[in-house]
Amino acid sequence: MLVDGRMAPDQAGEPVYSPRPAEELAQIESLVRSAIGFDAARGDVVEVKSMPFSAPPPLEEEAASWLQLTKYDLMRLAELAALALVALMLILLVVRPLLRRLLPLPAAGAAAGLPGAHGALLPGALPTPALAAPPGDEDGVQLDPDARQRAELVKRARGVIEEAPDEAVAIIRSWLHET
Repeated sequence: MLVDGRMAPDQAGEPVYSPRPAEELAQIESLVRSAIGFDAARGDVVEVKSMPFSAPPPLEEEAASWLQLTKYDLMRLAELAALALVALMLILLVVRPLLRRLLPLPAAGAAAGLPGAHGALLPGALPTPALAAPPGDEDGVQLDPDARQRAELVKRARGVIEEAPDEAVAIIRSWLHET
């Protein structure tokens, strides 16, 4: 078994190798013998020597640019950029289309003048007041003939919706999915 010696500074402060003393080598040998269950009858041999180990060269990190980034830093930045790119692609190509299929489009419902937060007509929902009554005076006399026609159509649509609300909702939902 080989044991490294000691590096101690000399008078000039330079590290100098010195082998381990014989007493210390004997202690190490006795520890090894007891650890392995030494048996001379089996032919076991334990020998401990002190030799200098070669020291690895000091690590020199090369600066890659004026920011003093090392190769490790550049690799870490490349990993983070790749991860961000994958996350962006996942959001744009997977999450966004799924959300579009799950959530109704608010612009289609709002453009059609349908009530509700997302343009969906819920069972029992009433039309907005703007569609309920056309503009007129206090006596209920309507001033605009087109407004009278719209009021009549709204009244008829309400009647149909009140008679068969489930069918009305199904029809409106199918219209929304077509767009």
